[in-house]
Order: sequence, then structure tokens, then C-alpha cells
Amino acid sequence: MVLTEEQYKRFMERVTKTDTCWLWKSVCSAWEEEEYGKMYGCYAHRLALSYFLQRNIMPGTVVRHLCKTKNCVNPEHLTEGSHTENMRDKIRDGTSKYKRLSEDAVRAIRYSDEPHRILSKRYTVALQAISDIQCKRRWKKIHGPTLPPPTPQSEPGNNPILPA
Repeated sequence: MVLTEEQYKRFMERVTKTDTCWLWKSVCSAWEEEEYGKMYGCYAHRLALSYFLQRNIMPGTVVRHLCKTKNCVNPEHLTEGSHTENMRDKIRDGTSKYKRLSEDAVRAIRYSDEPHRILSKRYTVALQAISDIQCKRRWKKIHGPTLPPPTPQSEPGNNPILPA
């Protein structure tokens, strides 16, 4: 969607410009893990780049943040790219919601009957990562006996199952 001049004015009313980034300060998406702004049913960073390019974003592409700031809508910090490029950016920048877990942690997650949200916070991984581990979509190579889950008293920072 390419914004009209009037829509762009309303768009910019929701932006705070800093020395480098233009920060979206309005409605964010419903997903708790995401910080992407939305307007007119579209992600704000996609609208910003689309307006700047004066064309729709190419089908099958994502808008990558070159500045590592999820709520930045500065078109100079945005570029079109593939999903693979975007995932590589996240891994390189340390902003990926997936992280490397120890085999013991994977076994503990697989064994646990605690809610995914609690496990997600304990191991600081995405909810989808917990589901993927428990449904054996990820970490399929992990076999053998599972460890009992950490006790409820375990603090997230003091979990002996997580790698140091």
C-alpha cells in the first residue's frame, strides 16, 4: 500500500525523529514479542518504505531494518530483502528470538508439563521454540532419558540447566 500525501501526514504525526532513527510511537501489533507498529492494517515500516519508494513492496519480500531498531520507520534504515537475509541479520545482530539451548535444557523443555509461556520466559526463547521442541519439530536428534524439569523455585538467571 502506497500512502497518499494526507495519509503520510497522519503517519508522520505518529513518529518521533531522533538523530538517527524515526521511532513509531503509535499502535503496535498484537503479538507480545513484536514491537512493530501498525497503521491501516499494515506494518508501519513497510508503509514507510513503500511511500519512500512510491511503489508497493515486492511480493515475497520482507522489509529489513538496517539499524536493528524494530520500531524505526526511517526509510534510509529500511531495505527490501528475502526472509533468509532477514534471519541472517537477526542472528548477526543478536536480535533473533531463537537462541542456542543446551541438550539438557531441550530435554527439560520436552519433559515439562508447564505452560509454554512460563517455559519461554524461563529459557528466554520464543513461544514457538518451546512448541517446536515439545512437538519434536526442532532438536529431533535429542534422544535418551529426559531430565526432570527445574523446580518451580528456580530463578531464570540461576537455572543450572542453561549453558553458562
